[in-house]
Amino acid sequence: MDSFEGHKTDAIKNIARSENTDLAIIPGGLTSIVQPLDVCLNKPFKDKLREKWNIWMSSGQFSYTKGGNLKKPGYDIICKWILEVWAEIPREMIVKSFKKMWY
Repeated sequence: MDSFEGHKTDAIKNIARSENTDLAIIPGGLTSIVQPLDVCLNKPFKDKLREKWNIWMSSGQFSYTKGGNLKKPGYDIICKWILEVWAEIPREMIVKSFKKMWY
């Protein structure tokens, strides 16, 4: 994990311990070296997810709260988007991201 303070709380450490998981904090400046998915996949994934949200917004499927604020899409819709976007990520991109880490 990166060095965000929330990742280093006792609650997170306890959860990791209960799941028999060792935590490793990645020092700043090393993301491009040790987190290939952050570098190669997260941006295209987030861009495609944002595109799904934009389509949802432009189609007028949203509604408002009593206070006049925009209601977020339901979890069922968000999960559907995530599954669709993940299916659009080419396998080769995932493999390439790990190979990039070692070159």
